[in-house]
Amino acid sequence: MRRYDRPVTLFSRDEALVGRLQPLLEVLVDLRLVSDYPGFRGLMDQLGPSIVLLDVRLPEGSDSLADIAADLPHHVLIALGTSRSDPMRSSAIQLMFAAEDLNVEPDVLFRLIRQAQSFLEVAEECRILRREKAEGTRALPRGSEPDPASSSLSLKEFSRIIRCLDNVDELQERLLEELATSMQLSRAGIVMRPGPGLAYEVRAGWMLLDEARRASYEDSDPFVRWLERHAHVVSRATLGSVELLRDQIMLRRVLDRLGAEILLPLRGRSGLLGWLFAGHPVSGQPIDPRMLDQLITVADVMSVSLESALLYKEVSLQKTLAESLLEALPTGIVYADTEGQIRWFSTEAACILDVPQRQAVGKPLDVLGSRLAALGRDTMIGERDGDVTEWKDALTGRPLRVTTNRLVQDHTCLGVLMMIQDRTQQVAFEEKEERLERNVFWTELAASMSHEVRNPLVAIKTFAQLLPDRYNDPEFRDQFSQMVVHEVDRLNAMIDQINNFAHPPDLRMTPLDIREPLKQAVTRLNNQMDGKASASVEEFVADHLPMVGGDTTALTECLVHLLSNAMEALQEQKGGKVRITVEPLPFQQGERGVMIRISDNGKGMDSEIYAKAFSPFCTTKARGMGLGLSIAQRTIADHNGRMELATSPYGTTVTIFLPAAEKGDMA
Repeated sequence: MRRYDRPVTLFSRDEALVGRLQPLLEVLVDLRLVSDYPGFRGLMDQLGPSIVLLDVRLPEGSDSLADIAADLPHHVLIALGTSRSDPMRSSAIQLMFAAEDLNVEPDVLFRLIRQAQSFLEVAEECRILRREKAEGTRALPRGSEPDPASSSLSLKEFSRIIRCLDNVDELQERLLEELATSMQLSRAGIVMRPGPGLAYEVRAGWMLLDEARRASYEDSDPFVRWLERHAHVVSRATLGSVELLRDQIMLRRVLDRLGAEILLPLRGRSGLLGWLFAGHPVSGQPIDPRMLDQLITVADVMSVSLESALLYKEVSLQKTLAESLLEALPTGIVYADTEGQIRWFSTEAACILDVPQRQAVGKPLDVLGSRLAALGRDTMIGERDGDVTEWKDALTGRPLRVTTNRLVQDHTCLGVLMMIQDRTQQVAFEEKEERLERNVFWTELAASMSHEVRNPLVAIKTFAQLLPDRYNDPEFRDQFSQMVVHEVDRLNAMIDQINNFAHPPDLRMTPLDIREPLKQAVTRLNNQMDGKASASVEEFVADHLPMVGGDTTALTECLVHLLSNAMEALQEQKGGKVRITVEPLPFQQGERGVMIRISDNGKGMDSEIYAKAFSPFCTTKARGMGLGLSIAQRTIADHNGRMELATSPYGTTVTIFLPAAEKGDMA
């Protein structure tokens, strides 16, 4: 629905009527509400030709309807009252544009307002044409020359105000006060935006009407768009020179609302800043050409000063915001220029380094210690950039982590930025976490060992207790000998596994064909199963594989662990299969390598076990310490690879990624 730019005034004391019409009308028009008669007449004196919804149930002390209609010939009056009531039947109603019942339907009221808008536009065009015909000229009228001394404008005072003030609001008030005083203006004001993207409003004023103070202009307002296009002075005396009659009417309405005789745009580099408006001089004489030239000069000076003040305000805001953000960081920030002078030293940096800010800002980096100073200088000359260095400060005893960055703009070094972190709490937390992990490790190790050692010892003890009574039984002695050897071997294997976990052997890294350790691992698996495997093993190995850098023995042990786990997961599974897939990694970003995937079609892992599968002593076996997967993972990490584990109700898959050897030979 189109919104009309002419104001509409609703004059009524009936709160119910106002409450019903206000939300309807505010969507369509610029609505003014008045409930007392003096306020109504004062508003009518300020407004140009407008529309009035007049409740004919006038309060006591009001003029008659006929007097109101006669005194407001340029306004369109729409009477609202009770049908067949005396006011609605009076002859004064004939002087009004229309008369409707208090319960008028919204669509009827909207239609009347639309018609009234059209009527006002036509009436104003007729008045302009009659005035032009009567005047017979569009030249700027000249009055008697005012006294030059009485209206001299002190540009020197303007310059002093501009130099002394950087607050936009105060600057506007002072500039306007100086303008009105020096040029003896009856009225003056500045219209600008209070912020980016907001409507234009009166930001400073001298002897303004209330109607002018509440004026507001959006970017879409016809006047704002016109001023952006034309960008020249608007004078009531020269409105006749405006080409389009509708533009003349629109500009006259703006001048009427602001109570102005002249309006001067304030323009900056980015476009329209706002506008300056002024009324007649207090002498009553019209604004002459000399005064107009002065006002144009003032508008130019104001434009420059206000744009500079707005820019300074924005920069100050950004600076304050940046400083607040930097001060809020838990990291100490130090900035030094190319001369090695400290230009920024945050509060957190002062606390971490135990150096007061006043003793650091403006001083050389050396006041922060030789190590920080050396880091800063090395970063500025390009020897290090983005490096992270950790040490324990000798003075404070705090463990520090310092990140240095070389600041560059257009290939020119601007200085160095150092971010300093106090790792005291982090180190304490890490040490506490390490102690807890160590305690958990030894607790789990003791529990697992007690379980694994007890079983062989119980078996040996049982046979030893029976030995005296059955020593002469050759079969018993043979069983005893075999059992003791077997259980001792179990104990030795467990001790070896723990030793390998605690002290992994040194790796001898050479380029190798991954098929060799895989072949050895499958052979050892078959020997362990001794033909009693409950699942079959399928191998799918690509023909051309890159050489990998590794230790054959370590990789063989790793693969044996993984294959044994897969076979054990299928012990009670009919039709169990272990699938081994070896293929080259896709060539991405210059990286080459080998992918090994070992899958089984078992029942998968429980979520609780899956979450800690790579943790030591995690096992579901009745026998075993659960170190196999942990050892395998560490072996792959030592080969600069990675291991991934995936499980589902349909089986478990372990995937190994190994990088190619440096030469990248194909096997």
